[in-house]
Amino acid sequence: MSQDWLDELVSRALQSGVGAVGCRLLYEDGTLQHAGFVARETADDFLTHEGVGEEGSEGGYLGRHALVHETSAVTGACIAVRRELFQALGGFDAVQFPIDGNDVDFCFRVRDAGYSVIYTPYATLYHLKSKTRGYGATEAARDKAQQSLARLWEMWSGKFTPDPYYNRHFDRTGQPFSRLRPPLESRAEL
Repeated sequence: MSQDWLDELVSRALQSGVGAVGCRLLYEDGTLQHAGFVARETADDFLTHEGVGEEGSEGGYLGRHALVHETSAVTGACIAVRRELFQALGGFDAVQFPIDGNDVDFCFRVRDAGYSVIYTPYATLYHLKSKTRGYGATEAARDKAQQSLARLWEMWSGKFTPDPYYNRHFDRTGQPFSRLRPPLESRAEL
């Protein structure tokens, strides 16, 4: 959708302190598939794509999807990383994460090494295969996805939750930025 999408990704990936850069991905129908990941605070619902299903031309909460910003992780469907950093961090871990989660694990390693992970809406692409990929279409696929999520939780939850790029006043369940957390005195944990 943006003609200079590769220039945008590479120019940001070459900036000092930046480790990985991801783009805005849209489904074929124009709805948002990805604008970064939000890390949650529960093992069974650890990660979600920010903005998934929203109208792709909308800016999201306070225009967030229309702004370059740091995020916990970006999808490996389209990611720019300097080769030397990718190699130094061991690339994608296809052993522990053969299908799902290797992109998030890599981004967490990028952050752990002191680099930032950036989302840019100025590189916007269609991600046609993703909507028909069949996440959870079979019990075996659901089990593998859950195993990957559990592995990510075990490895990274203590380090990257709560998500530093997601306002703590928003609810950590459901669609990101969709509702505020209940006031402290009404929360069940008290």
